[in-house]
Amino acid sequence: ARSVRAAVPDTRVLVGSATSSNDPGYAAVNQILRERFGVIQDEDAGDAQAKIAAGVAEVMPERLHTEVSHLLAHLLHVPFSGSHVVEPLAQVPGQLEVRTFIAVRRFLEKDAERATLLLLFDAVDQAGPETVNLIHFLAEGMRNCPVFILATARPTLFRRHLQWGQGEFAHTRVDVGPLSPAEA
Repeated sequence: ARSVRAAVPDTRVLVGSATSSNDPGYAAVNQILRERFGVIQDEDAGDAQAKIAAGVAEVMPERLHTEVSHLLAHLLHVPFSGSHVVEPLAQVPGQLEVRTFIAVRRFLEKDAERATLLLLFDAVDQAGPETVNLIHFLAEGMRNCPVFILATARPTLFRRHLQWGQGEFAHTRVDVGPLSPAEA
């Protein structure tokens, strides 16, 4: 990430990692959004919500501020209490996830209009299925945006997530064998 930032300073690099197969749900995406909004782990919910709302207001049309802010805050585990956006969606199975995916994609699309984005997802082989589904959704939905998605994983990714890399988006798989100590 530092190399890219140095070589292409106009590109914003956001990094998220799936740290274990017990991924608490969207961990890698959560880290990327926390980095983007400047929200630290265990930050006061009100402060985190304000940062999310301000970041959304920077790039999204005003008519979408509340919806996108509330859905992203929910994803980041700092939900707006009594949200008139999240609570009704939570009553319909699958709707909250779909609308949250759309909100993430819309936000990143608009954010990429300001400067090219590199989204680096590390250790995707350790991510849960919901994280993998969201990364896939982003890759398919943002193929015409100035966004580069780089996902690193061990070969087990293709055994755990059989659909990985399939879809209507351009992708390249680069297999790297074990590195020698000098290469590492």
